[in-house]
Amino acid sequence: MSLHLSTRRWQDQLILLVGLWLFVSPMVFGYPADSIPALNAYIAGLIMAVLAACDLYKTYVWAVVLNIIVGAWVAASPWLVG
Repeated sequence: MSLHLSTRRWQDQLILLVGLWLFVSPMVFGYPADSIPALNAYIAGLIMAVLAACDLYKTYVWAVVLNIIVGAWVAASPWLVG
């Protein structure tokens, strides 16, 4: 059974948007590109967006688990990276 992109889980679409926002947010808020918080946002956002895009194509358990881990990192990183 093949599902079209629009009928995929809404969570994957939301995670893709959150990942893209996380990636561009340092530029929007004027963080220096080489600062630790900006690099953290670039890397975490890129990973989240790529994994969500993979999930929109086909759901892989490893991608879901890795996205949960990256999401937990994003939630904790303000206290861990400064």
